[in-house]
Amino acid sequence: MPIAACARKGRWQGEIVTDRTARKRAGDTGVDSGISRFSFGLVFASYFILAVGNMGLISVLPGIGREIGLPDPFIAAAFAISGIFLASVAPFWARTADRIGRKPVLITGLAGYTVSMALVGVVVACGLHKLAAWFIIAPCLIAARSIFGLVGSAILPSGQAYVAERTPRETRTRAISSLAGAQGLGTIIGPLIAPLFILPLVGLSGPMFGFAAIAGITLVLVLQFLNEGPKINFDDEVETAASVAEAEAAPARAWRDARIMPFVLFGAGMGVAQGAQAQILPFLIIDTLGAPPMQAQASVTLAMMLGAASGLVAQWGLIRLFKMKPKDLMKWGASVALLGHLLILTSTNMWGIMAGYAASCIGFSFGRPGYTAGLSLSVTQREQGRVAGIIAMLAGINVLAPFFVLIYQHDRNAPFALNAALIAGVLVYAVVQPRLKHSGVAARVS
Repeated sequence: MPIAACARKGRWQGEIVTDRTARKRAGDTGVDSGISRFSFGLVFASYFILAVGNMGLISVLPGIGREIGLPDPFIAAAFAISGIFLASVAPFWARTADRIGRKPVLITGLAGYTVSMALVGVVVACGLHKLAAWFIIAPCLIAARSIFGLVGSAILPSGQAYVAERTPRETRTRAISSLAGAQGLGTIIGPLIAPLFILPLVGLSGPMFGFAAIAGITLVLVLQFLNEGPKINFDDEVETAASVAEAEAAPARAWRDARIMPFVLFGAGMGVAQGAQAQILPFLIIDTLGAPPMQAQASVTLAMMLGAASGLVAQWGLIRLFKMKPKDLMKWGASVALLGHLLILTSTNMWGIMAGYAASCIGFSFGRPGYTAGLSLSVTQREQGRVAGIIAMLAGINVLAPFFVLIYQHDRNAPFALNAALIAGVLVYAVVQPRLKHSGVAARVS
């Protein structure tokens, strides 16, 4: 079908292939889809650099904040407020990607991410050189980081929708797990390379400028080489007039959609727990060692790399090895994450904390592709952009991080106990909620 005709119909802006054709192309990529290996690699790279910068920033900013003299909750607030913006605008970017295409929105997101990271570097440099008081640096840091939430967040819904539209149903869990694996790999590399960018001229602000440069390179590659087509037209998905009307009406009542809400609740619970743990961990390690912040940076990096490596093994190894369905991923994810928090609660040394964090990361690495794939499979093909926006919104749910940091300042165990209780509740919900406990068994639960 010609591109112009597709655009007039308002459905696709590129070649449409059938699900049967996509299956014939199995082997073109590692995810058995209608997407080329190179195009998937560009989306993969976008997710990868997103995680590299975010986790690298999380690993170094607590120590930098204490060097500057920023109160700990303001560091958490920079990430939390950005997360609020991400959760607020991700559906907008999903709708925009439905209207103008995935590639322009992905490019916009990469540009916003690059600008945000560069401005964070400028603010940190000003703080380290004492060019302004901490109460001026703090809101500037929050504002610079918020650009990521407002604009950089476009990467998530556009990237996932791009892949989901080009992947057969039976392999979509693996495809989405591969994207999650890109983020998992980035969480390993980010803390590892962040100290390497601490150079004489830029000092501790170097990692932010380094991440901005890498994102800029990725932006140029996507701009030049990412192809919008082809997309799959599922020949085994019959859309009646009633189902089409339901899909078109659904955005106005997304939060009352019984197909979606169970996955949203599960993802929100896991997202809050994961975000809180990631924010508190650097402070916990610094305080456990009793060393100056920058001297403890090596231990923070080691713990985050160990956790990220464990998560990557789960996403790229265990999920594929055991061919886990979304229902299994959600239950096992919550169970293992709960175990990790209990280990941290009972540990009195660095090794116990690292082991608990690694176990938690395995659990979260199961849980995220579980609810994202389950949500994608629970709706029609025409709704993939909308659910990608919801999934991106869930990725920004770390708004309670400053609250957890405040609690940590009074009792170091209390945040992990609260997290454990939250995850336990999510686990029970995954076991008893019908849509969650049967997710992935059929093509779509009606």
